[in-house]
Amino acid sequence: MGVTLESLENFKQNDLSQFVPSKDDVQILEILLITLVSLFALKEKFEDKEEEWQMIARKAKGYLKTKGIVKVEPLFKKIENP
Repeated sequence: MGVTLESLENFKQNDLSQFVPSKDDVQILEILLITLVSLFALKEKFEDKEEEWQMIARKAKGYLKTKGIVKVEPLFKKIENP
């Protein structure tokens, strides 16, 4: 089946909402989702060009760590297999 908008919305509500202090802070939740999906897409679609996007990924992972997301791989699995 793959990744769908519905599966990403479920992922956002079920898995990412725990990293946002307030349920009302929709903007941070959206930024977390976009950041994770972007990293996932880079890894899945452009793995052979990792040297080109490695610095961007490092910065994105640094941001995610400030929000409490230390490891992205488990979340990638949830994106890939909803």
